[in-house]
Amino acid sequence: MDIEMQATPMEGDNRESGHRNIRNRSVFNLCDLHANQPGRGIRYGDFFTSYQITICNYNVFDWDNELVEAFTYRNEQGKQLSDITTAIFIDLTKAGEIAKRPVEEMTSVEQWAVFLAKAGDPQYRGIIGQIRESKEGIQVAYDMLTNISTDQNERARFHSRLMWQLDREHEIASATIQGEERAYAKWKPVIDEQMAALADKDAALAEQAAALVADKAVLAEQAAELARLRALIGVDK
Repeated sequence: MDIEMQATPMEGDNRESGHRNIRNRSVFNLCDLHANQPGRGIRYGDFFTSYQITICNYNVFDWDNELVEAFTYRNEQGKQLSDITTAIFIDLTKAGEIAKRPVEEMTSVEQWAVFLAKAGDPQYRGIIGQIRESKEGIQVAYDMLTNISTDQNERARFHSRLMWQLDREHEIASATIQGEERAYAKWKPVIDEQMAALADKDAALAEQAAALVADKAVLAEQAAELARLRALIGVDK
């Protein structure tokens, strides 16, 4: 299982782009996790089920999604190929509405969502306290969060270096593409002018070539006429 958290949209992601980068990162992490299971030469039927969970503090999808959206391999008719890998997105923007309900009516996932989204918000201190009391795991997480928050070095060690590196490479690549687009926009008028000049030269050369072909045709007719005259002169002799 791989769990990632994303507080703000990735570089280049927005509603118009369909948040493609965060979706693709989820698929990459899931495939990498599943393909690198311990052991070599194991039977396909012995693979463990792999889960990639992405917890986002913003809405990723362009539809009215649920708190939890799970994706497996299915065809257009909804028939499943396999459930051995599952990509899961948890939308923390739903936490505000969930927090209005009594804690005992919340599912475990809903309690975690409220805790992750609102633990640092004084407005939700009461409901967070109730959730901590009802779920031991969240209390442990709260204690850990408190300890980590007081130690900058410890917090840094908890941060995933691999994911940071991948995100950074993505940002650099995106910035490079944007820089290339700006450079292209700057030089495009010059390039267009040069291409137009080349097109004019090509047209002129084409006209010259056509004229040469016509001249050759005339010369060929003249040569044929001269040959005919010579033949007549030879016959007269």
